[in-house]
Amino acid sequence: MSSRETDGQQPRSLPAIIAGLALVLLAAGFLWPSIPGVGGGDDSSEEPAVALPAAADSDLLEIPSIQLDAPIDPIEVDPAGVLTPPADVQRVGWWQRSAEPGARAGQTVITGHTVHTGGGVMNRLKKVRRGAEVLVHSDGEVAKYAVLRVHKLSREEVSARAEELFGQDRDDGRLVLVTCEDWVNGDYQSNVVVFAERLASSTDV
Repeated sequence: MSSRETDGQQPRSLPAIIAGLALVLLAAGFLWPSIPGVGGGDDSSEEPAVALPAAADSDLLEIPSIQLDAPIDPIEVDPAGVLTPPADVQRVGWWQRSAEPGARAGQTVITGHTVHTGGGVMNRLKKVRRGAEVLVHSDGEVAKYAVLRVHKLSREEVSARAEELFGQDRDDGRLVLVTCEDWVNGDYQSNVVVFAERLASSTDV
């Protein structure tokens, strides 16, 4: 899960990418995926605009308390600043410009689909509780986290807090999990955002 190549595209700075995410949110009403929603899987069959190789089968996100066990693929923003989860609604995406799992600084950003008719990998994310264990398996190591907070944020709130939610200027290696919520008349109206603190990795013990 360490590749940060973008298929020949000129890399954009993190501030520009974060600003782009916020602008896309304001203009189109969506943060992560191609229409129709933030981490939404409904009626969307488009492939990510920037194709990246699938991660090893051993790269997994686990949240035992909500029975979430999902393979992780690296994902990247497209030129418009849209970050699309994997097309498979049972996989999650790690934003490869964010910190790698287990990093001691920055933020590890992982997003996945919610499907309003059921079957999305993150449909139960909103039910996770404070203190719940989160495990991220990557490159043969296991990064361990504990859930700190679960927020439901409107599009406007996510836009206003984009730097806090996705920026890399942190010294605690926080994990950020994001999906969509509130399906109304064909659109998702808000996001579930989960913050989890880094506890340890397999290299720490």
